[in-house]
Amino acid sequence: MSRSTWSFASLVFSGAVVAMSASTCTCILGCASDGSAHTDASAPDATDPLGALPQDFAIELAVEVGRGVDVSPRAEERAAVYVLLADGSLHAEAEIAPLKGKRPARVRRLSREQESDLWRLVVDGGFGSASTSDSLGNVWTETPSAGTILVKVRVSANGQRWCFLRQYTPATEDERAVRRLTRALASLAWMSDEPLAETAEFPMRYDLGADPYASLKSPPTIGRQRATIVTPVPAAGGQ
Repeated sequence: MSRSTWSFASLVFSGAVVAMSASTCTCILGCASDGSAHTDASAPDATDPLGALPQDFAIELAVEVGRGVDVSPRAEERAAVYVLLADGSLHAEAEIAPLKGKRPARVRRLSREQESDLWRLVVDGGFGSASTSDSLGNVWTETPSAGTILVKVRVSANGQRWCFLRQYTPATEDERAVRRLTRALASLAWMSDEPLAETAEFPMRYDLGADPYASLKSPPTIGRQRATIVTPVPAAGGQ
């Protein structure tokens, strides 16, 4: 075989090997990529962090204080009503009597990320399933016992609605799950543990001196007395 023929054969063989190697690498990478992509797609948390959030998620939580309970600065130990609607609207009012079916005032609108964090807290606290709810009829008619705090929770998700009742004594660590949920809603509603008198900001007033437009203003006319014209009296003996 001549040198030119051998060189041409070597070039063809080398190209075939390179092509085969590239094809093999492509197949290996492609197969691995396809397999991993398929695996990631099957995990909603990896592709969509909000995939676990139900589209109709809503929650209503009411805190009622029983007789004999001292006034507490803690959000989970004050009478309040929190309502989160499915559109993200958060309504809340604190330190009020039960609204008896009336919706509290609107505070803000939550983002989908905030709703997702709240839903995860609901699930982690054991309130995310109807199978574990309290089957006591209408829990909204229940009242707290003396010296205790009663929390009523109503959750709506995935076309269902279920309720929970939790009761605890103030200044304890009982019912931590519902305490965390209450504090989360209070925080989202911009409510603080501090009394209002300690957190209120009063406006500062400044004395800017004399009014620079005082000389241009008309004098007040209301209440002014009309000038009295006095006629001089002639002296005695005059003409």
